[in-house]
Amino acid sequence: MAPAAKAGRGFSFGQRRYYLGMRRWQPLTEEQLARAEDRLRSPRPGSKIEAAQQYGVDLTLLIENLRLTPAERVKRMQVAVMAGAACQPDDLASLLELESLLEAVESE
Repeated sequence: MAPAAKAGRGFSFGQRRYYLGMRRWQPLTEEQLARAEDRLRSPRPGSKIEAAQQYGVDLTLLIENLRLTPAERVKRMQVAVMAGAACQPDDLASLLELESLLEAVESE
Protein backbone atom coordinates (compact mmCIF):
# COMPACT_ATOMS: atom_id res chain seq x y z
CA MET A 1 0.00 0.00 0.00
CA ALA A 2 1.32 3.48 -0.87
CA PRO A 3 2.48 5.67 2.08
CA ALA A 4 -0.20 8.26 1.31
CA ALA A 5 -2.91 5.60 1.48
CA LYS A 6 -1.52 4.24 4.78
CA ALA A 7 -1.48 7.74 6.26
CA GLY A 8 -5.16 8.21 5.47
CA ARG A 9 -6.41 4.81 6.67
CA GLY A 10 -9.29 5.05 9.14
CA PHE A 11 -10.34 8.54 8.05
CA SER A 12 -13.32 9.60 5.98
CA PHE A 13 -12.66 10.79 2.43
CA GLY A 14 -12.83 14.47 3.46
CA GLN A 15 -10.54 13.95 6.46
CA ARG A 16 -8.06 11.98 4.34
CA ARG A 17 -8.02 14.66 1.63
CA TYR A 18 -7.44 17.38 4.28
CA TYR A 19 -4.67 15.38 5.97
CA LEU A 20 -2.86 14.63 2.71
CA GLY A 21 -3.22 18.26 1.63
CA MET A 22 -1.68 19.46 4.89
CA ARG A 23 1.41 17.35 4.22
CA ARG A 24 1.96 19.12 0.90
CA TRP A 25 1.84 22.74 2.04
CA GLN A 26 4.47 24.67 0.16
CA PRO A 27 5.09 28.32 -0.65
CA LEU A 28 3.28 29.62 -3.72
CA THR A 29 5.23 29.59 -6.93
CA GLU A 30 5.88 32.95 -8.63
CA GLU A 31 3.15 32.15 -11.16
CA GLN A 32 0.61 31.23 -8.47
CA LEU A 33 1.44 34.35 -6.46
CA ALA A 34 1.11 36.60 -9.52
CA ARG A 35 -2.26 35.05 -10.37
CA ALA A 36 -3.54 35.44 -6.80
CA GLU A 37 -2.32 39.04 -6.62
CA ASP A 38 -4.03 39.85 -9.91
CA ARG A 39 -7.31 38.37 -8.69
CA LEU A 40 -7.10 40.25 -5.39
CA ARG A 41 -6.10 43.57 -6.95
CA SER A 42 -8.75 43.38 -9.71
CA PRO A 43 -11.63 41.20 -8.53
CA ARG A 44 -14.20 40.11 -11.09
CA PRO A 45 -17.56 41.88 -10.80
CA GLY A 46 -19.95 39.84 -8.68
CA SER A 47 -17.19 37.61 -7.24
CA LYS A 48 -16.80 36.80 -3.57
CA ILE A 49 -13.51 38.70 -3.58
CA GLU A 50 -15.31 41.82 -4.78
CA ALA A 51 -17.97 41.33 -2.09
CA ALA A 52 -15.25 41.05 0.57
CA GLN A 53 -13.58 44.21 -0.75
CA GLN A 54 -16.89 46.11 -0.67
CA TYR A 55 -17.49 44.84 2.87
CA GLY A 56 -14.20 46.44 3.90
CA VAL A 57 -11.69 43.60 3.87
CA ASP A 58 -8.17 44.92 3.22
CA LEU A 59 -7.10 42.67 0.36
CA THR A 60 -3.53 44.01 0.47
CA LEU A 61 -3.11 42.19 3.80
CA LEU A 62 -4.10 38.95 2.09
CA ILE A 63 -1.53 39.59 -0.63
CA GLU A 64 1.11 40.28 2.00
CA ASN A 65 0.33 37.00 3.76
CA LEU A 66 0.38 35.03 0.50
CA ARG A 67 3.96 36.19 -0.04
CA LEU A 68 4.98 34.36 3.15
CA THR A 69 5.70 30.66 3.35
CA PRO A 70 3.16 28.54 5.25
CA ALA A 71 5.67 28.21 8.11
CA GLU A 72 6.09 32.00 8.30
CA ARG A 73 2.30 32.44 8.39
CA VAL A 74 1.99 29.97 11.24
CA LYS A 75 4.79 31.67 13.15
CA ARG A 76 3.10 35.08 12.80
CA MET A 77 -0.21 33.60 13.89
CA GLN A 78 1.36 32.01 16.98
CA VAL A 79 2.99 35.29 18.00
CA ALA A 80 -0.29 37.15 17.55
CA VAL A 81 -2.24 34.58 19.58
CA MET A 82 0.31 34.58 22.42
CA ALA A 83 0.43 38.38 22.50
CA GLY A 84 -3.34 38.69 22.30
CA ALA A 85 -3.79 36.29 25.19
CA ALA A 86 -1.27 38.20 27.30
CA CYS A 87 -2.54 41.76 26.83
CA GLN A 88 -5.61 43.76 27.70
CA PRO A 89 -7.03 46.11 25.02
CA ASP A 90 -6.39 49.20 27.16
CA ASP A 91 -2.85 48.21 28.13
CA LEU A 92 -0.54 50.39 26.02
CA ALA A 93 2.62 48.62 27.20
CA SER A 94 1.25 45.25 26.04
CA LEU A 95 0.30 46.67 22.67
CA LEU A 96 3.80 48.08 22.23
CA GLU A 97 5.24 44.69 23.18
CA LEU A 98 3.02 43.04 20.57
CA GLU A 99 4.29 45.47 17.95
CA SER A 100 7.91 44.68 18.80
CA LEU A 101 7.20 40.91 18.67
CA LEU A 102 5.66 41.23 15.21
CA GLU A 103 8.62 43.31 14.01
CA ALA A 104 10.98 40.62 15.32
CA VAL A 105 9.10 37.89 13.44
CA GLU A 106 9.09 39.95 10.23
CA SER A 107 12.84 40.55 10.44
CA GLU A 108 13.63 36.81 10.64
